Amino acid sequence: MGRRLRAFFIFLLFIATSGIFAQSVIVSSYFNAADPRDEWTEILVISDNTDMRNWSLQDNNAAQTAFQTPIIFANIDLWNNLRAGTIIMVWHRSLSTAGVTYPTDVNKSDGYIEVSANNPAGYFSGGAFGTSPLFAGSTLNVAAAGDLIQLLNASGTFIHALGHILNIPPITATPPESLNASESLVFTDVLEGGR
Repeated sequence: MGRRLRAFFIFLLFIATSGIFAQSVIVSSYFNAADPRDEWTEILVISDNTDMRNWSLQDNNAAQTAFQTPIIFANIDLWNNLRAGTIIMVWHRSLSTAGVTYPTDVNKSDGYIEVSANNPAGYFSGGAFGTSPLFAGSTLNVAAAGDLIQLLNASGTFIHALGHILNIPPITATPPESLNASESLVFTDVLEGGR
């Protein structure tokens, strides 16, 4: 076999296996507000036919020393066979501070899903949301001083995280497949990142 042909096959092998270790989904951004009812997380699906059933989405505390109670993606068709490029918008609460219910869009065929973490329709389970609408619960309540939004698959394996904390280095060790910015956020800041 000639050198060029061998190099071509090595190149094809590299391309074919490079996606094996890449994230199938990333936390692409999140929004910090004075009240968790106005906060959101955006997730981006990277790989075709991704199955996010029984995955978990959780945030850490301000010091990044302990994770809060996660929400679990329901075992429903909505979270199965997701296409690459699909954007998933998760409102942290179903009602805004103005008392307006956030929209729900579960037609995944157009590459956009919009749901609330505590929507009673059952898109997620779990979470600690409390009963009071004001600052209810610790789940997905982004802290300005520091936080880390993390995705785990159904087996509990780390997929991706996006976070911020002023301390350098951050207290929580994050795998290389994550971004943990050394900064604090003021209210109404969006942190964007991803791989």
